[in-house]
Amino acid sequence: MFYQYLLRFRGPVAFTAKVVTLLLTNAILVLLATQAFAAGQNFMMVFLVMVLVLANYVYFSNRFQQFKFLFPGMVMLIAFVVTPILYTLTMSTYEYRTGNYISKEQAIERLKLSGVEQTEAGISYDMVLGRTDSGQLAALLTDFEQGKYFLTTTTELIELTPDQVTVNDFEVAT
Repeated sequence: MFYQYLLRFRGPVAFTAKVVTLLLTNAILVLLATQAFAAGQNFMMVFLVMVLVLANYVYFSNRFQQFKFLFPGMVMLIAFVVTPILYTLTMSTYEYRTGNYISKEQAIERLKLSGVEQTEAGISYDMVLGRTDSGQLAALLTDFEQGKYFLTTTTELIELTPDQVTVNDFEVAT
């Protein structure tokens, strides 16, 4: 029954509904295009402007009656299938990098200067951050290899016995 009503939806009311719908769509696309331009996303801005121009041309022209139904699907296909494939292919042609703009030696030197260096024994700790009873910042460290626990503050390092800590399901002191 509703379908039969839609078939008779013609004339000035239908044209007004189409214009209002396209007006809202154009407003949203212009807003998104200006935001993309402001963010420096030129490819996105060009894509949105092309969609805006083509949508108006397809929906206001009588020559492209059949594209009125294909246009939304084609836009989604290009946006969510073709563009990611092209982006992936483009990224695969770039030289492989780790994202650093400095050499490996410079990165190692900076890490050593900042004090972030692995010990020769390769000891690693699981760390839980919190505060002591006096309100001082502290870290509770768990050494899985040797079964030792430490409480460290900004001024001291205290070794704890296993009966002084509560251990969770992952064997980490809490």
